[in-house]
Amino acid sequence: MNWTATLTQLVIFGLANGAIIGLNALSVSLVYSVVRMINFAHGNLFALLTLLVVLGINQFGLNDRQSWLSLVGSLLWVLAVAAGFGLAVNLAVERVGFRPFQGRSRLAPLMATLGISFMLIEAVPLVIKTVRMLIPQRTPPSDMSFRRTPGLIPSDNLLDQWGVTSAVVLERKDALALAVALAVAGLVWLGLNRTRAGLMLRASASDAGMAQLCGVSEGRALRLVFGLGGALAGVAAWMHVLYHTAPVSNFGAQSGLIAFTAAMLGGIGNPLGALRGGLFLGLLGVLSDYFLAAHWTPAVMAVALIAVLLLRQPEALAPAAAIFGSARRRLSRRHYAGLALLAGLAALLPWINQLAGLRLIFTGTYILVLVLLVLGLNITVGWGGLLDLGFAGCFALGAYMVGILGVSAASQGRAWLPPEATGWALLAAGAVGAASGWAVGLLARRLSNEYMALATFAFGVIAARLLNNLVSITRGGSGMSGVPPLRFGALALDQPEAKYYTALCLLLLAIAGVRNLLRSRFGRALAAISMDEEAAASSGIPTGRIKQQAWVLAGGLAGIAGGLFASTYGYLNPGLADFRTSVMVLIMVVIGGTRRLIAPLLGAVCIAAYDLLLIPGLGAWAEQRIPPALAGVWAAVDPRIHNFLVFGVLLYLSVWYRTRRAAE
Repeated sequence: MNWTATLTQLVIFGLANGAIIGLNALSVSLVYSVVRMINFAHGNLFALLTLLVVLGINQFGLNDRQSWLSLVGSLLWVLAVAAGFGLAVNLAVERVGFRPFQGRSRLAPLMATLGISFMLIEAVPLVIKTVRMLIPQRTPPSDMSFRRTPGLIPSDNLLDQWGVTSAVVLERKDALALAVALAVAGLVWLGLNRTRAGLMLRASASDAGMAQLCGVSEGRALRLVFGLGGALAGVAAWMHVLYHTAPVSNFGAQSGLIAFTAAMLGGIGNPLGALRGGLFLGLLGVLSDYFLAAHWTPAVMAVALIAVLLLRQPEALAPAAAIFGSARRRLSRRHYAGLALLAGLAALLPWINQLAGLRLIFTGTYILVLVLLVLGLNITVGWGGLLDLGFAGCFALGAYMVGILGVSAASQGRAWLPPEATGWALLAAGAVGAASGWAVGLLARRLSNEYMALATFAFGVIAARLLNNLVSITRGGSGMSGVPPLRFGALALDQPEAKYYTALCLLLLAIAGVRNLLRSRFGRALAAISMDEEAAASSGIPTGRIKQQAWVLAGGLAGIAGGLFASTYGYLNPGLADFRTSVMVLIMVVIGGTRRLIAPLLGAVCIAAYDLLLIPGLGAWAEQRIPPALAGVWAAVDPRIHNFLVFGVLLYLSVWYRTRRAAE
């Protein structure tokens, strides 16, 4: 193929992929235009719907050998089921994720729908197990039936049938994706402009207060737009499976944010604009796949998301006053006594571990690393009210800095630091974390809190892609092993007890430093910004600079925590920057309570102990005592494989409780 044919082929692929993105963006655009809040559950709802479509196609036994009338009828039935299920689930999301927080806080719905999204993630394996139990005779023993479908659309070249001689291929599924996207976008546009319900939604999106004065029911408008958005997500999922013959893998948060990027690119509330934005991102993704590499495309999309947020941020939103949480408290003598008692117990853990033979020293060190990570995130989320969904990126960059400085480089055959000076790599890890926090803080000067959540998520994606793709530096997906322990001259911190006490001492120093900093003028300014940024700015507080400094401090602590992790365990992989790590740390902060210092740290200890000690122990105990007749039931409810369901419920309940308490 010559360059003209190659580019034409890329455009065809890009437009087809972009049509599916545009279908998904239609749902996001409509909901956001009325609610003006980001629904983090949408991406995982879309992923769940793609799995439902795959299950429906496989359970019906559809294939390209049956008559076209029967095949089309069955596919339309699967489409109706997916759209109906999406409508029902999205109405439930509106009922529990938005309505309880209406008029109280802008950040609470974001965190609540984040918890719901993790519940939807766990719904995927539960759906598979339920289908297997209910329809065992139709379910093959292999998991592949839940991962792929047969190609139902003929792959012949339409250009050949039209008599066009060309090396370019236009398959039926490419034309179908474009036709479905154009038809759905056109119908939605007509519905918004020619029907009474559409005019009601447009009025609510334009000015909700004035619409209510004119007799528009706010609750009815919300239910209508969420129901319509869920149904459109079902249509997008149906088209995705027909085109790709597979559901969305892993979790769908990234697909949801790509759809939001397309919606913002085309204009919020504009169906045809959402489709145009999707087509543009589809072309961008295909060009990135071809001219760069497929493994760089997620990073390219993340950069596009940040660029769109900076260039096309919607109008200023109301300040995030009344963020869930209680007022700022001073530490009393009782709190100091409790902190001293906990520090004493932590100091005795190695002795207790050796005496009782528990073998918990490495787990205890990991818990201390998590507590240090929570201490950093608590500065931005708890005290500053700045939602960060990419905090694990700073943690991973700090860990890899220690690994890069301590492990022999492939090209040089030696490490950057000699063995007796590896301890200084911890300072470099903190510096890298602080530098990444400074970069994120630059965005905080331009973006409101809601859009900063999206930007930080994009930062986490970029960090993970860099660590995975820069193979010559990070050794890629295979990970980096052999990271040496910390050493300062003759002082070698290579024993498990020494690593534990190093982490404990650094944590206590960090707690003391953060406590003094939060009691200073900086801490008071950060608390004022979290309560009402506009009022803080009118009082002379440099809000942009304070927020950037908060991210620098938080990033530095995350980098040090990453360095401790690397030197303790000696192995690193790009999964350290995973989105789920950021959310788990966020859950620890929210459960402990915002604008507090010690309570989030206790929350981190409890959640980590639950995840690392209680659940594995309960699983091992149950496997020995569950009778064989109940083995199948236990496999379905085993808490070891449903941890994120528990974390999602805990996050949602914590947000709900603290928002209600703040309103009383």
